[in-house]
Amino acid sequence: MKKIYSLNLIAYIMLTTEIEPTYEKDKDGLIYAKFPYCQGVSFAIRQFRDSKCSVNLHSFLNCYKAIRKGIREVE
Repeated sequence: MKKIYSLNLIAYIMLTTEIEPTYEKDKDGLIYAKFPYCQGVSFAIRQFRDSKCSVNLHSFLNCYKAIRKGIREVE
């Protein structure tokens, strides 16, 4: 499983792969998302790091809404 702390990256992976992560808290109390190791997640991370990366803003913000819900369930 791949641990990701960046909300923007989490939202991008969710948007491009349609994979829902699981959320957990680390020993410092920070919440992170866990995605399975797969080609789709790895490809999404590479795309996200590209300076020409673009998304549909409305869909991206909907992913943020889902992330907030997942984080509230962990807290």
